[in-house]
Amino acid sequence: MTFPTPAPVDQRLVDLIVAATSRSSPCIVGIAGPPGSGKSTLAATLVGAFSSRGTSSVVFPMDGFHLSNAQLDQQGLSHCKGSPSSFDSRGFLSCLQRARAGGRVYVPYYSRVLHEPVAASILIEPEIDVVIVEGLYLLLNLEPWNHIKPILDVSVFLDVNWEQRRERLIVRQHAGGRSWGEAQLWVDGPDKTNSAVVLQNSDLEGALFVRDGLLD
Repeated sequence: MTFPTPAPVDQRLVDLIVAATSRSSPCIVGIAGPPGSGKSTLAATLVGAFSSRGTSSVVFPMDGFHLSNAQLDQQGLSHCKGSPSSFDSRGFLSCLQRARAGGRVYVPYYSRVLHEPVAASILIEPEIDVVIVEGLYLLLNLEPWNHIKPILDVSVFLDVNWEQRRERLIVRQHAGGRSWGEAQLWVDGPDKTNSAVVLQNSDLEGALFVRDGLLD
């Protein structure tokens, strides 16, 4: 299991989250945004920033709750993998509620090598200071996703233009085994459609906006 290489982070965001840990244990931070906006990279960066301050943290990736490829095939959803309906949304919500309650929780991780979720890959201990949840639909105002935002202590939304995201996504899809042509078709198809779902249906009230790595 590997995570993205950390990048520079706005220290104001780190300060805001560390301050929130005094009000909630654990502090649940949600990082949302359309495909290719850098959610996983920011999550990895925050883990490093918190560690340097003696604050413990763990990443809780929504992507681990993708339905298996077998289930996607069975339900006729393979063509729209990554859409809201292609996730175990209620399973994700249940695990998040358990983490909120301070329980010991094992959560799955999505392997970009296997292109499948791997069960019980990440352990969230009760004494953890910050749980960093990252995923496309954390702020979605549609059932049952709309029950996630009230659980979050801090909501972050990554605002990155389509041109930047498209380039990143094509490279990602190619690295995952698609040809350059197949990667472009997938990005301009399902990924672009899922981007529209996020941008048109997210409840952004009270969210912190991050553009180019900086708080807006």
